[in-house]
Amino acid sequence: MINFHYSDTWADPANQTKPAAWSSYTFDQLMSNVYWHTYNSLTTLKNAGITPKWVQVGNETNNGMLWPEGKASVNMKNFAWLINSGYDAVKAVNSSSKVIVHLANCEDNALYRWMFDGLKANGAKWDVVGASIYPTQTGNGDWFAMDNLCYDNLADMVSRYSKEVMIVEVGMPWDDPKNSYDTIADDHGHAETDTYTLLNLGKEWKLNAANTLHQRLYLGDYRYDGVFPYDYSATAIADPRLMDVDLARGSWWGIENRLVNTQWAGQRITLYLGALAPSSPRPAGENKGGAPQSKESTLAAAPTTAFQFTQEGPVPGFYWTDGGFGYALSGQLSRPDLLALATAVYQQLNP
Repeated sequence: MINFHYSDTWADPANQTKPAAWSSYTFDQLMSNVYWHTYNSLTTLKNAGITPKWVQVGNETNNGMLWPEGKASVNMKNFAWLINSGYDAVKAVNSSSKVIVHLANCEDNALYRWMFDGLKANGAKWDVVGASIYPTQTGNGDWFAMDNLCYDNLADMVSRYSKEVMIVEVGMPWDDPKNSYDTIADDHGHAETDTYTLLNLGKEWKLNAANTLHQRLYLGDYRYDGVFPYDYSATAIADPRLMDVDLARGSWWGIENRLVNTQWAGQRITLYLGALAPSSPRPAGENKGGAPQSKESTLAAAPTTAFQFTQEGPVPGFYWTDGGFGYALSGQLSRPDLLALATAVYQQLNP
């Protein structure tokens, strides 16, 4: 997009001063210069292989441009003719380029109706209604309300003039990142919830002078809900504002046991703990030598066992089951020392 300000300074609603070189021109000369400045600039771009899809004739022309001759509140016809001079120059170079008439204050429907009703009544030509919006939480009102007003205003422009609309300029304060993000993201039904919950329970058991058992139970839960509006009004979809819903869920838990020994310096002792699955049910016919079982089989709880010693691999250990859990204690210690330690752990877990 190419934007012509037709001024020596940045043009906006309060500043539409003619270029110094044009200051003494008659209105006819101003129209001629708008045409040829636009034409020559676009021709230079075209020769360089650039064909803009959109061209703005004026920037934020809330009250016209090239004041005082083109001030809309004084002479709407003059402003309309200046717009047509630019429009004709654009089409003469690139017939496919769309011409934008650009106003600020997108939330102000009365301004837009006044301007484009006046331009239409005076024969002005344009393809796109361009708008600026600077919604913030402070200074010029509530951003959400302003966004809604802008949306409604642009919908009215489409219905009233059968023209395309475009937000051509938008800005948020650099020092207000939260509200700047909300301005972009939280429009027309956008909602996001992102929560993370963690429960962490810990207990420290002093087994004896040399051994301390640290136990931790943790529970975690994560939930994300996102609702994002999408505008499908330019498609054949019946509902022009469908909502895309994104959901995520996660839950987890765990048990951690850590045994700290201060007697065997440099040795690593590990205690493993895991829940045991119930044993498989047995059909009634397999109950040899006893009373017949019910046809409804039941799951048997994992049995309790005595300490079992194992020295498979390089690290010896003791293992046992109790209360539906399996335990294993291993480390590079002698068998008597490991047994004493396993006994101390068992006694602490089963006082």
